[in-house]
Amino acid sequence: TADHGSHFLTRGREAEYKRTCHDASIHIPLIITGPGFTGGNVVRNVVSLLDVSATLLACAGIERPEGWRGRDLRPLAAGRTEGWEDVAFLQISESRVGRAIRTPDYTYAVRAEGDGYRVFASDVYYEEFFYVLKDDPFQQNNLAADSAWAETRAHLAELLQCKMVQAGERPPEIRPFRAW
Repeated sequence: TADHGSHFLTRGREAEYKRTCHDASIHIPLIITGPGFTGGNVVRNVVSLLDVSATLLACAGIERPEGWRGRDLRPLAAGRTEGWEDVAFLQISESRVGRAIRTPDYTYAVRAEGDGYRVFASDVYYEEFFYVLKDDPFQQNNLAADSAWAETRAHLAELLQCKMVQAGERPPEIRPFRAW
């Protein structure tokens, strides 16, 4: 595995090369072998890099410290998906101050003013990207300003705010799409 992929500036200079919510940057292959992993299963659920560290601790028989985020991947790899939340929370930094969530159906991202070299979080974010993955698996049609999807984006904004609070941030205001 790796901590990120790269889309090598295929989305224009503004999208940078790795620090966005696009699958080319965040959908990273992971291969695990060892005790608790048998059968060569392919898992299609949404997982996070935080889940890898939680899994390694569990495999080593080490109890997770209090407040440790991430989930043990072993049950998922064994085909037990009950109770698995298919949501990954992303914090985007350096070239931008952004937050995003990826679900099986959607990618939703927001962005704040400033750059991630000087600003680490914000009280106000603007919708930046929204993709409907069944219709747009390569994330080419940004629907962040499309009024037909306003209700879905509002739901995703609430979910994103919850994830931000779980990560220790204050719940921000999320404003409608803004062209950067």
